[in-house]
Amino acid sequence: MVHYEKHLQEKVYYPRLERPATCKEICLEQARLLVRGLQGEETYMPFLMR
Repeated sequence: MVHYEKHLQEKVYYPRLERPATCKEICLEQARLLVRGLQGEETYMPFLMR
């Protein structure tokens, strides 16, 4: 569980926000994008972390 919490706080560059973001912020943004895609508002482009 500790490793999971650390991973959520890790910073990764996220092109859509044009800045480094935590994995938690990226997951929230991806959830928002997925909902918009399901509602037909926007094309859903998933972000894959390496």
